[in-house]
Amino acid sequence: MADTLLVLMFLALCVGYLEGFQLPRSIRERLSPLDDASALHIKQELQASSRISHESCKAAGLLCGDEHHSLRQLFHHHHDHHDRSAMESSTRDLAQRTFFQLKTLVGAKNIQLPPPLRWDNSIPVSKFLHPLLEPVLASMNLSQLLSTMHFSSQSPFAATSKDSLEMCSSHGGIKHEIKGCHVSAKSILDQASSTLHKLELKYVANTLEFDPNEPFQVVETRVVAADGSLACHPMTFPFAIFMCHTIPNSLVLEVDLLRSSSKNTKPAMVKVPAVCHMDTSDFAPSHISFKILNTRPGEGEVCHWLPTSHLVWY
Repeated sequence: MADTLLVLMFLALCVGYLEGFQLPRSIRERLSPLDDASALHIKQELQASSRISHESCKAAGLLCGDEHHSLRQLFHHHHDHHDRSAMESSTRDLAQRTFFQLKTLVGAKNIQLPPPLRWDNSIPVSKFLHPLLEPVLASMNLSQLLSTMHFSSQSPFAATSKDSLEMCSSHGGIKHEIKGCHVSAKSILDQASSTLHKLELKYVANTLEFDPNEPFQVVETRVVAADGSLACHPMTFPFAIFMCHTIPNSLVLEVDLLRSSSKNTKPAMVKVPAVCHMDTSDFAPSHISFKILNTRPGEGEVCHWLPTSHLVWY
């Protein structure tokens, strides 16, 4: 009886905490816009037809083929290998701004942050599935889903969606890593709470908007987590998916940066999160960070700025 009472008290605390919990912006902006009646209508539509209508797709905040011109342009460019040298140069420039070591943050050094990811600014953000639609759409295999969402199985977007699923199912080779992919905010919170063994969850996220050529000056660095954290990354897919994984032997940092002044702006302090992997012995030798830092697996830490819309729980 006493054990049952303790369990009930713990559950009450969980419910109370989550009701007052402020979700990260990257999750809030992906919550389904549908009410139950609208979701039920779309569910019935899917049960009666092999494809979702473009009107329903738009209402649910999902991504459908032949709907977004920017989708076709972006993913055609992403999978077009004719200009491979330009792509490799762009990738290396991004990596040089992304990866660093702790010594980079020592002293008042000027740095350039990596520009916001193209996925976050060039295409609409897909929403999580409404609970009534989740059993229908999330249970489909990729071929069925792409057809339902008006995408050709040979389209560049289909190839990118396949890559996302492979990221969810593959193991990165890091010892003791725990990974999961989630199609709802509740599922993300459940993994964060159970994996970190914490009721009161905290997180860092990158919400900074800036000019890619804008210089910053390092002012102060704080370690906000060193004993366990969970990173969550939005994936490209017809509906919102986050791939979350533990990052063992890592530091979660919050770095104060001073935005340099220009004619139109005054200097301002901003906070930008970063992650430092202190043990890289399990990293693939071909990882681009080793080329940028001129190191090898197990030789020193690899740090990186947290991309836009990604977050780390601790």
